[in-house]
Amino acid sequence: MTTPGVARGLIIAVVMIMGPGILLAGLLSLQGPNAPLSGRAVVGPNGEAVKDEFMFVHRSLVGDGTITARVVSMTGLITYPPPHNDRIVAGVMPWAKAGIIMKKDLAPGASYVAMMVTGTHGVRMQYNFTGDVAGSPRAVSSAAPLWLRLTRTGNTFTGYASTTGKLWTRVATIHLANMPPTLQVGLFVTSPHDLTVAESASRFTSATAVFDNVSLRGQTAHIWRSIDLGAPRGLPGHLYGHAREAAGRFSVTGSGDMAPVGLAGGWPIERGLLGTFLGISAVIAVVAIATRESTQAVDPRPQRGSFVALPTLAAQGFVVGTISFAVGGVGALIAVLLSDHLLRAGGDVVLPVPPSTEFRVILGTALLVALAGGFAVGVSALIRRRGLTVTAGIVFLVVPYALARVNGMPVAAARWLLRVTPAAGFAIQQSLPAWQQTAGPHTPQLGYYPLAPWVGIAVTAAYTVLALSLAALRSYGVSKRSARRVRAVTG
Repeated sequence: MTTPGVARGLIIAVVMIMGPGILLAGLLSLQGPNAPLSGRAVVGPNGEAVKDEFMFVHRSLVGDGTITARVVSMTGLITYPPPHNDRIVAGVMPWAKAGIIMKKDLAPGASYVAMMVTGTHGVRMQYNFTGDVAGSPRAVSSAAPLWLRLTRTGNTFTGYASTTGKLWTRVATIHLANMPPTLQVGLFVTSPHDLTVAESASRFTSATAVFDNVSLRGQTAHIWRSIDLGAPRGLPGHLYGHAREAAGRFSVTGSGDMAPVGLAGGWPIERGLLGTFLGISAVIAVVAIATRESTQAVDPRPQRGSFVALPTLAAQGFVVGTISFAVGGVGALIAVLLSDHLLRAGGDVVLPVPPSTEFRVILGTALLVALAGGFAVGVSALIRRRGLTVTAGIVFLVVPYALARVNGMPVAAARWLLRVTPAAGFAIQQSLPAWQQTAGPHTPQLGYYPLAPWVGIAVTAAYTVLALSLAALRSYGVSKRSARRVRAVTG
């Protein structure tokens, strides 16, 4: 392939990286805001995208104080779960939460600390959406109620749990900076949606908790108020939370979540990079077609009009990798920035991440494309057939990624594909961690990878080094055999 042909091929690779994500973002922006049923993601105290939706029975607390309550029972409803999808059933979601809370104010995303019981994850002390400390694994029931206590001393908060209300076990003590003198304290209940990966569906759930023995110590208001915090407007009446009190006994029903939203809560920045696998395929094809057999690490003489004329395979791999890095970097930068701009202009949610994470996703994508180019050089030198080189490169780098993202692929198999194949490097694009306290399944189909970002890219780098090393050994063997034949002929 001539130099102009190589340039055209690389331009196509850039367009392939950018195109799908930008096109999808543009289509979504034309449709207008598409907030999920449970409302838009908001920004938490640490800059992460969070859900802050719960039924809250509250009073104001000025200065230091303590709230204590006994959770008598916890029940719930799940709407239209599979396989029949035709009825509402009783059930409590694993991460449904009920307990006591101290919150900075009533603004969604405000700082808080809470002691709670959960559906199946026991007693927890959670704070500021990402903080999570496990307590007793016990579940609550009418036969086995649980007591919860939360105290404030300045900016120090301590959570306790008890089975009797007399002997208390400390769960954790945490410090929250910049908490105001007056907080909103009280009872809360929430229940996340039932997310089904295979059906790409999210179903409404609710939880109901009964509290008694509620007491407050400190300077507090005398009237309980209630608010369905974070609930969007315009929903059917039965989807809203509610609370009632009778003789000191509270029944509170709520829906939603208090946790990081995860990748399913909006548009993560890596979604603009949907075309990365297409760009990698294009780079592999360019390398395979442009690298002439006569220049693959054996013949050091320049070949006019060829892709690279270098004396060594390592140098050739370095140049190809550098060019591929530039291709990936340009494509990733434009794709992320333009797709995010289109969505925000249309009123859609782009999940916030720190600038360092956005930089890592863009830089990592460029590195992934560079490694793909280097891998293709090694495979091309090993196979020395253009068609087979393209096929092998795509089979090893692209096909495992594509299979792992298919909904029908078993989750365990998908995770193994993204652990042990060169496609592991796609983990560098994951912008949000898999928080354990989120309800959604953390599967490859939803964009969660089994390896940490830089560990995944290291796996791809190892395969690239292996391919180049094997190609160098093969070329060395060919050179030695050729030299022996020359000596035999010349005597």
